[in-house]
Amino acid sequence: MKNYVKNTLDKGEKIIVSSEVSKWSYAGPIGFGAFMFYLASLLINTGWGQIPAILIILFGLYVIVSAFISRWTTEYAVTNRKVLAKTGLISRKADELRISKVEGCDVLQGIQGRLLGYGTLIFSGMGTQKVQFEMVPDPLSIKKQVDRVIG
Repeated sequence: MKNYVKNTLDKGEKIIVSSEVSKWSYAGPIGFGAFMFYLASLLINTGWGQIPAILIILFGLYVIVSAFISRWTTEYAVTNRKVLAKTGLISRKADELRISKVEGCDVLQGIQGRLLGYGTLIFSGMGTQKVQFEMVPDPLSIKKQVDRVIG
């Protein structure tokens, strides 16, 4: 599934750095899904019925599966010519910014991101154009590699 970046490379274009969404992106959805399963078991044990419990379980599974699909279908890459972020399975969103147009790269890391080693990179171009790499592992390393390409 992760071949969008390779398929969009021009002749002579090379991938400098690529990344995917951090595995920590699963933590919230899995925790929420586990809570839904617990809630469903409480409903069954207290006699509220199986149908509401099944609906709650299905909703929990939907949240977990959505997180896996989102991570599986997201690609981030910096080539010697552009910055590219692609998300989506059926509908696709791809943001590109030419390296020559990149004016800056900001790193956003909250306390949790600092402790667990992930963050968001925001590449800003001329005007209002931005490309975001959300929840990438080791964002400072990626920023350093991009800074070398930009010059």
